[in-house]
Amino acid sequence: MKKLLLNPKSFVITFVIANLFLFSSTVFAQITSTATGGNWATPGTWVGGVVPTAAQNVVIATTGANSVQIAASITQTGSVTVNSGATLNATTTGVTVIIGSLQINGGGSMTMYRDFTVSGGTQIAGTINFGSTSGTNRTMTFTGDVVLNSGANWNETATGAVADFSFGGNFTNNATTFTAQNNAAAIHIFAGAGKVLSGTTASVIPYVTISGATTNNGTLTVASALAGASTLTNGATGTLNYGAAAAITPTITATAVGNTVNYTGAAQTGKVTTYHNLTLSGSGAKTFATTPTVNGTLSLGGTATVSVTGAGVITYGANATLQYNKPAAYAATAEEWITPFAATGGVIIANTGAITMGAAKVFNAGVPLTINSGAILTPGANLLTLGGNFINAGTLTSGAGGVTINGTSTQSIDGFTTTGLVTLNNATGATLNGNTSTGTLTLTTGILNISAGSTLTVTSGSAIGGGAFGAAKHINTLTSGATQGFIRVNNMAVAAAYTFPVGNSGSYLPVVVTPTGTLANNIYTVGVFTGATQNGVPNGTPITNKTNIVDAVYTVNYGGAGAPTAPSTTLNLSWPAGLEGAGFTALTNTQIGISHFDNPAWGNYDLLGGTADNSTNTATRLNVTTFSPFSVGKLGPAGGTLAVSVYYFNAAKGNGYNTLNWSAACSSDQVTFDIERSADGRNFSTINSITATRLQCAQPFDYVDNGILTSTVYYRIKIVDMNGKISYTSVVRVTNQQNDIKLVGVLPNPVTNSAVLNIVTAKKDNVQLWVVSMDGKLVQRSNVQLQPGSSIINLDVTNLQAGMYTIKGTFSDGQTSAVKFVKQ
Repeated sequence: MKKLLLNPKSFVITFVIANLFLFSSTVFAQITSTATGGNWATPGTWVGGVVPTAAQNVVIATTGANSVQIAASITQTGSVTVNSGATLNATTTGVTVIIGSLQINGGGSMTMYRDFTVSGGTQIAGTINFGSTSGTNRTMTFTGDVVLNSGANWNETATGAVADFSFGGNFTNNATTFTAQNNAAAIHIFAGAGKVLSGTTASVIPYVTISGATTNNGTLTVASALAGASTLTNGATGTLNYGAAAAITPTITATAVGNTVNYTGAAQTGKVTTYHNLTLSGSGAKTFATTPTVNGTLSLGGTATVSVTGAGVITYGANATLQYNKPAAYAATAEEWITPFAATGGVIIANTGAITMGAAKVFNAGVPLTINSGAILTPGANLLTLGGNFINAGTLTSGAGGVTINGTSTQSIDGFTTTGLVTLNNATGATLNGNTSTGTLTLTTGILNISAGSTLTVTSGSAIGGGAFGAAKHINTLTSGATQGFIRVNNMAVAAAYTFPVGNSGSYLPVVVTPTGTLANNIYTVGVFTGATQNGVPNGTPITNKTNIVDAVYTVNYGGAGAPTAPSTTLNLSWPAGLEGAGFTALTNTQIGISHFDNPAWGNYDLLGGTADNSTNTATRLNVTTFSPFSVGKLGPAGGTLAVSVYYFNAAKGNGYNTLNWSAACSSDQVTFDIERSADGRNFSTINSITATRLQCAQPFDYVDNGILTSTVYYRIKIVDMNGKISYTSVVRVTNQQNDIKLVGVLPNPVTNSAVLNIVTAKKDNVQLWVVSMDGKLVQRSNVQLQPGSSIINLDVTNLQAGMYTIKGTFSDGQTSAVKFVKQ
C-alpha cells in the first residue's frame, strides 16, 4: 500500500491563508483608533492601518483633547463607541456624519458642529456637544432610542448657527447636565407615534414639536413653544413645566394619577383641560378659557391667582386637593376659594406666610381643611364653614365671622382661636382636639366633644346658645387616664346663673355656677365624668359602695384672683336617674347633699343652706369657696362616699416580718379595718381585722405581719363602716430589693392646691423632690425623709401657675425617678 504524504510547503500556505481569513472575519469587524489618533480618513489613525469601512464597528480609544477628527462626510452603518478619555470631533464646514448607533462611555466626549444622524440607538454616559460659531442651521437626527445616563452631559451651544433635533424613539434623560438651545430656529421634534420621555433630569427644551403621540414620564420643561397637531400625554410619573411665554398648540392630556403640571407666568389660556396635579406659581392671574378638571392637587404658589372665563368654575375630581403655597402675606380671592368646595381631597394651606380670606368660605361635608406648620389662615370678619375634619399644625385666627362646624359625619377639629361665634350644627357630633378659644358658642345640634387634656374657652362670658340641652346635645368632656377635657368661661356676669351644658358617656350632667366676684375674676372651668372614684379623678380607684350616691364626679375650678379660693359661689348640679344608686332613688329631698373632695378623702355631704330635689334630680350648695371635684350623695356621715379618710398607709420590711402603719379620720361611729395580703397584687386574702370606735380611729394604727412572706408582698386595707359601706386603701408593696426605689404617682391629677405623692422605697431614705415646668425651669424644691415601704407625701402646689409639671425625685444613692402632673 502506498502512503499519502502531505507536502510541507503546501501545508504552511494553507495554514496562513486560513488564519488570515479568520483574522479578517473577526478582528476587522471592529476597528480601534491608535494611541496617536488623527484624521478619520487617514489610515494611520487606525490599528492595522486601514480606514474603517461603512459596516465596521468603530472604537475611539485615543486619549486627548482632539484624538480623532472627522474632516469629510462619512456614512457608518456600524456602531461608534467613544471610550473614556477619548474625543471624536466633527467641526469642519460641510461635513455630514451618519452612523448606525452611538455609545459615549463615561469620560469620553463627542463634538458635532454639522449635520449628524444616528440611525440606531444612542447611549451617553460621557459628554456630547452640539454647536457652531458660523454657518447655517444643522439637523441632528436620532432615529432610535436616546438614553442619557447619570454622569452624562448634553450641551447645545451656538453663537452663529442653531440645530434642529429630531427624536424618533424614546428619550430617557438622567444626565448630570442638560442644556438645550434657546433659539426659535432650534426645534426639538419628537417624530413618530408611541415615544416615551422619561428620566430624572429636568429637560429644559425651549422649542418642542410633537409630530406623533408622545408620553412624558420624566420631567419636560418647555420654555418657549410646544407645537404640533399630535397629543402629548403627561404620564403617571411625568412632570410638565411651562410658563406664560410658552406657546402651546397640541393637545395635552394629564389625567394619569401622580403626574404634575407646573405653570408659571402671568396668563393661563387653557393649555390643558384635565390635570391630576396642577401647580400654579409665579405672579399674576392664571385665566382658564375652558373648564379645567383637577383630579389630584391644585397648588397655588407665589402670588398666583385663579380666574375662570367661559364656564366660570373649576371642576374638581372626587379626591382633588387645593393647596396654597404662598411665601408671603396674601389675600385670597373668591375665585381661588371655590364655594362650595366639592372635592373630597380638601384644602391645604402650606405656605409659611399668611392668607387672609376675602369672603365667607364653605367647605362641603367631608371636605377637610389643613393648615401646615408655619402657615396662617385669617378669615377675618368672614365666616368659615367646616364640613370635614380640620387639621391645624399652623394658626387659624378667626375674627368676628367665626367658625361653623356642620359636617354630616363625626368631625375631628384641631384647636384654634376666634373672637366670633363657634357653632356646632352636626347631628353626629364633633371632637375638639387641642385648646380652643371662642368669643361665643352655640350648639344647634349634636354633641361637642372636648378631648382629654384640652380646654374650650368662651371668652365673652355669653351664655352658651342653642338651648334645650340634653343627652343628645351637650358638651362631652372626654377622659383619658387621669386627664379630662374642660369647658372654661371667662367674664361671667356677677350674681347671674350660668349653665355649663356638660355631660359624659351619654349622660347629661349640667353644672350651674352663680358667681359673686367681679366680672374679670369670674372665671370657672368645668368637666364631668361618670364612674365615681375615691380620689376624685377619672379612672382612679373606684368607689365600691355606690348605693347612696350619684355615680359621677363634677370637677369645677375657679380661675380668678385669689384662686383656688373664690368668693362665695352657688353651685347647682344635675344628673340623670340612671346614675343613681339603689338606695339613692328612695332618698327624700332633705337627705341629698353635695360633697367636696377635701384631699385625700371626700368630705361630708351638705348643701350649706341650699336645696335638693330628687324628682328633678338637682342639688344646690351655697357658699362654695373651695373648688375641685364634687359629688352628689346622701346627707350625713352615713351618706358620704368615704365614711373614713385614710391620711397615710405605709408598709415596711423587717427581719422576718413586715410592719404596717396607717392613720385615719372616721365620721362613722364604728369602723372595721380588714388587713389584706397578696403575693401577686391581684388576689388578696384577709390576715387580720381591727375594729375601732370613732375616738379610737383618731389614733395611729399599726400591725406586724409574721406570716410566711415571699420576697415581694402586697397589702391593702378594706374599710367597713357601721352602715356596711366598704372602701379600700391604695395597694402598697414590700420588697427585699434594696434598690427598688421609685415615685409611683400623683393624686389627684389634675391638681388644684395639694398633690398626694406616693413614694415607694425598700429602705429608710432621703429624697430630694424637684418640681420642674415644661420649659425646664425649677419652680419648687423640697427634702423628704422616708420610712421603708410605701409613703404618702402631701405636696403643696398652691403657688404654681396652671400648666403641666414634672416631679423629679433624687434618692441618696443617686437613683432618680419622675412623674408628671397637671396644675389647674
